[in-house]
Amino acid sequence: MIQAMNSQLEQAYWSLEKRLAPGLRSAQATYAEVLDRYVNEDTRWLDIGCGHQVFEPWIKGEEALVRRARLVVGSDPDLSSLRRHKSIKDRIVASALPLRSASFSLITANMVVEHVLDPKAFFIEIHRLLCRDGHLIIHTPNARHWHVWASRLIPKHLKHTLIHMADGRREDDVFPTDYRANTPARLARTALESGFQVETMQLCDTSSTSRMLLGPLVVVDLLLVRMLRRDGLADWRSNIIAVFQSH
Repeated sequence: MIQAMNSQLEQAYWSLEKRLAPGLRSAQATYAEVLDRYVNEDTRWLDIGCGHQVFEPWIKGEEALVRRARLVVGSDPDLSSLRRHKSIKDRIVASALPLRSASFSLITANMVVEHVLDPKAFFIEIHRLLCRDGHLIIHTPNARHWHVWASRLIPKHLKHTLIHMADGRREDDVFPTDYRANTPARLARTALESGFQVETMQLCDTSSTSRMLLGPLVVVDLLLVRMLRRDGLADWRSNIIAVFQSH
């Protein structure tokens, strides 16, 4: 009965989203499309904070993308997540990476930077691991968005409950967030100070049934999404997808 109710709520949400914010799509799908453009048969790729998947389960093509690259290594400090990873075979349990300099041509961090306590040290280490003209692709929440503000006010135990209700994630799959470099300006500045140049920086909103938890406020949230489509308001959108090049 609960499952049927959730299904009805999801259908109602999708219908509402289609009406109030037509064309809204998942930022994870956008990230997957960006990443696809940077992986070829010569790519030596490190996925930092890889968890148990490169993409969300409903995004197709993860295994084919991993097979396309010459080398793929996944790293994460959480062993239980790494054990569940199905597409990346070479995995390292680590926070710091004891790897040779210039080992990779591509490094990715999908929903990782918001957890980093020292972003500049993080970027400097990535720069060391990348070969010259290599690329770093980051997908992370934008700390300017109201969802991030609200999440900081919610007690930890309640936040875990809400995340489980929205995404089905267990408490051990939810990690502390700090948002030390999570605005477009701070992210770009940290990258530049660490030896990178900004190749592209895209700000986008994301489609998500987790909005159902907002109750009637979901209408206001979707109307905000619609308003933030104006070019002058891009810096307030929910997600940042950035590509940096080492030099």
